[in-house]
Amino acid sequence: ALFVADDRQLDAILKQHFLPDISVSPQSSALGFVHRKLSFADVYFFVNTSNRHLSTSARLRRQPQSARWWDVFTSKSRAAPRNAAIQVELEPYESAVLVVSNQQSTPAPNHEQSTFRPLSTVDLEHDWRVTFPGLGRTVSVSDLRSWSDDPETRFYSGQVIYEKEFFLAQEQAKAYLDFGGVHETEARDRHGRFVAGLESPIREACQIFIDDHLLGSIWKPPYTLELNGLSRGLHRLRIDVYNTAINRLARQALPDYRLLDSRYGQRFIPQDTEDLKPLPSGLLRSPRLLVAAPP
Repeated sequence: ALFVADDRQLDAILKQHFLPDISVSPQSSALGFVHRKLSFADVYFFVNTSNRHLSTSARLRRQPQSARWWDVFTSKSRAAPRNAAIQVELEPYESAVLVVSNQQSTPAPNHEQSTFRPLSTVDLEHDWRVTFPGLGRTVSVSDLRSWSDDPETRFYSGQVIYEKEFFLAQEQAKAYLDFGGVHETEARDRHGRFVAGLESPIREACQIFIDDHLLGSIWKPPYTLELNGLSRGLHRLRIDVYNTAINRLARQALPDYRLLDSRYGQRFIPQDTEDLKPLPSGLLRSPRLLVAAPP
């Protein structure tokens, strides 16, 4: 037992006699973690609580024989280098799971995240076909932008379908569809409440199809999707994007609660409805198709 005569010395004494569960360098107040000890391994849940990319090194109290990063959305994993410290790379608001143990583990091949060779880019910049199913309207668009910038679709909420064909000169075992990074914004609203302080390239979520096969969904950073097994030849890319109901609500009059309030009193105040405006919606820029560079 240790007796601390002055509580101002508590921090220094704890550091002197006990090793922290995790120590990071450089220090980052945005990094949070939870540690759970299981019979066969230790599980660390890391989270980036900020709207900026986080890069730091984490040193664990005990050095494990093996450590693997697991993606809880894809169930794929990758080995963490067995160095004194483990590199932690997290996108804005991203989380990751690190599983460490004193036993070597080999995941099934279809669960292993592989590295990617040098990249080249397939042009997806122009000439998109954009369909608004709720309006029965299809337009050809040279350069992508928010559909709320167009007076005819300014107040549209729902599904919008983006389509484009592209050609691959050779078969690709692996490729990535990259929608770009995020832009930092104020992480508090005008009432001082916390909000996710970033502007994403997709507003707000999308499903991605190639040749009518659903390959995945994107709704959070990083705004990329891994594509596997693309054959040589012509392909059809389809991206179904969904925004929120705010645009539609901004067009119509708000409910009048005066009669309700006169009978029962004002039991509630509608939140953030006093000045609704259409929000940016859809694909705000063209994605990039990144493929392995030709030999």
